[in-house]
Amino acid sequence: MEHLTHHPREGERIDTIAHHYYGDAAQVGHILRANPILLGRLTALAGQPLKIPLIDPPPPEAQIGLPPWRAND
Repeated sequence: MEHLTHHPREGERIDTIAHHYYGDAAQVGHILRANPILLGRLTALAGQPLKIPLIDPPPPEAQIGLPPWRAND
């Protein structure tokens, strides 16, 4: 699987990294699976390169119920 590399800052939370790359903090599982060293942690290790998997956007039907400003993200 293709991925980007992220170099976290001190105290950077994994969910905020997921939000930055995926627009959704709930997608943190993709990052955790690609970086087993993070399991059980809330914050990333400063300077430890992380793999950020490239994922497909959700299908349009998954966007039903989103507010109008998010429906076409």
